[in-house]
Amino acid sequence: MEAGGELAGYTGLSLPRFHADWMEGREQPIVEIGWRLARSPWGHGYATEAARASVQFAEYDHPVADRPSLPSVCYLLTSGCAVSR
Repeated sequence: MEAGGELAGYTGLSLPRFHADWMEGREQPIVEIGWRLARSPWGHGYATEAARASVQFAEYDHPVADRPSLPSVCYLLTSGCAVSR
């Protein structure tokens, strides 16, 4: 991610290395979205934009995401977690 021509941070998808009971019986792998931002771009929606792009990448470009959980990610992005504080 870039902000004003400078590196603002990065985002990515990963398959978690941990195991939890709620992961049992899923047909598709669990996909985790992560990001790290420098402090200066906080509050501008860059993490939200990057997370949405990651969801789109997982859903359309590389269909590995569990479709029923994608609305949960979208809810997280709009429920007060959208802007870094």
